[in-house]
Amino acid sequence: MLSTKACSTHSFVNKNKGFTLIEVVVALVIVAVALPALLTLVSRQSDNTFQLRERTLAEWVAHDQLQTFRINHQLTGRILDGRQTGSTEFAGVSWYWVAESQDTAVEDMIRINIAVAADENDLRDYPTATLSAFIYK
Repeated sequence: MLSTKACSTHSFVNKNKGFTLIEVVVALVIVAVALPALLTLVSRQSDNTFQLRERTLAEWVAHDQLQTFRINHQLTGRILDGRQTGSTEFAGVSWYWVAESQDTAVEDMIRINIAVAADENDLRDYPTATLSAFIYK
């Protein structure tokens, strides 16, 4: 036979099955607040990934142009004098670049500044990447 104490505990357990309406509403509020924040975070991460890719490609274009100037200097003895602009196709994007040479305090050494952007109008004020290097004449 079951004791009365066991029967009363058994009936008490049966009364507490499931969630109350308040618990469900609180859970839904938490999800409603967290989900938009998570979507915003994912969206920002996606934008940052695109910008990082664009900057990396622009830096590669700048390094390619610098190597072109160095090779040209080794082959012909001529080096960039003043300002030169151009464009190149790289990774399916047309990149625009501008290179400027500056004299330095060290004799026979010049500084070359290269700016790169996917939009020609952004070269001056908002380049995607910039590179500075020093070359002996």
